[in-house]
Amino acid sequence: YEKKENVKSIQVLDITKKNPQTTLAAQFASLSKIFLGYEVLEKYANSMGVEVLNASTKSYIDAFKRIKLTK
Repeated sequence: YEKKENVKSIQVLDITKKNPQTTLAAQFASLSKIFLGYEVLEKYANSMGVEVLNASTKSYIDAFKRIKLTK
């Protein structure tokens, strides 16, 4: 990171906004970065002795243990 010319940056797209220039490939590339980030976060949490739980009712995130919250 000391030499900016060695760092490759790829724009993450906001897929909630309609953009006629956005391709499906670019959208999937952005989503893959997000889900990879969840996996990195899970590994970091585990290394710190912390458990991250996924209590979402609808979610494609599979990096975290799923739980169901009761009312």
